[in-house]
Amino acid sequence: MVPSGETLRAARFPFLDVLCRGRANVVSYPLYVVSTGAVDAPTQSGSTFTLLDPAGEAIVDAAAVTVSSSVATYTIPAATLPTTLTPLGEGWKEEWRLVFGGVTYLYERTAALALTNLIPTVTDQDITDLYPSWTRARGSVVTTYGAWIAAAWKQLVQRLITEGHLLYLVRTPEAFREMHLNLSIALVARGVKPTSGTGESSWLADAQHHEKLYEAAYKATNWQADYDHDGRVDDPTKRQRGGTTLHAFGATRGRAPVGWT
Repeated sequence: MVPSGETLRAARFPFLDVLCRGRANVVSYPLYVVSTGAVDAPTQSGSTFTLLDPAGEAIVDAAAVTVSSSVATYTIPAATLPTTLTPLGEGWKEEWRLVFGGVTYLYERTAALALTNLIPTVTDQDITDLYPSWTRARGSVVTTYGAWIAAAWKQLVQRLITEGHLLYLVRTPEAFREMHLNLSIALVARGVKPTSGTGESSWLADAQHHEKLYEAAYKATNWQADYDHDGRVDDPTKRQRGGTTLHAFGATRGRAPVGWT
């Protein structure tokens, strides 16, 4: 909420920032004017970035940001996040002090420190392999399915996080491939307007079919994770299943509470 006479801005990010130890991390804070949807560029001079650990200590203290394509960005140096840095896990916080019209506004974002990042395993080619005719049907305007693949990934990750899963601890990203692929295809089928060939009804049927496959894959998925932060899966003979929940300081299905390294 902001005072009635000020511009209402929206921050566009789907989940917490996951920072990876031992390398440089590029972070950003895009802001949009709610009434117009336009990106609102802060003034670079005077705008800063701060990174706080779970104890509230500044790891990065009021560093100057760069405004690129109207978005405030900052590159956290690898030396600032060494491989020995602790604690791993959540509780970290980004503070963005951004200047608009001569006034400094404070924006915050939660973050986690991890050993590695979880990445998707679905690409444009996977959809083309299943539906080669779609390349012709989509016309010349749509040249890639990337936007729908990215949107599906965000939806999938948001859903798993809402259930309490700590996805930055997952070590088998391929476990999410089937549900990510089917959700991507469903979004494409709902989003692409064919310029030739099959009509709307066929695309809708494809969307509904893959939505069902996505739900089935979501219920059946299972993965291996590194809940004790030692860089290896906890037990190669066991897998975590979708539908169960592991909280940061809780337990699930008899598992003892996990402490942070």
